[in-house]
Amino acid sequence: MWLQTLVPQLCKDARGDAGTDYTTRKGQNPGPWDTDPYQDCWYTMSKFRPLYPEYNNLSDAELIRMLYGIRVRPWATLGLWASIAVGVPLAVLILGASLVWAFSGFAATRSGE
Repeated sequence: MWLQTLVPQLCKDARGDAGTDYTTRKGQNPGPWDTDPYQDCWYTMSKFRPLYPEYNNLSDAELIRMLYGIRVRPWATLGLWASIAVGVPLAVLILGASLVWAFSGFAATRSGE
């Protein structure tokens, strides 16, 4: 049995007829389902190429790599790594300070004595 390559495209950018040219569920036969504009619509390569001629300069492998590629959000990635870089040492510092305070018998330090 020959498997056809399916490629994703956001449904808000979909071209063609739902159920005929694309499906909204990967691995399903085309059918007339309601579509969320931000979910992926799935095309077979034979249906995708005529509907999206702007990708004709790419080979099938390059097109698949591009369409399946990770959508990069640089500020979200930077925020995640910055929160890890600051959050982990801060958590260790707070935990260490609370352990020192607990092992000292919960005694408050008094200045001037």
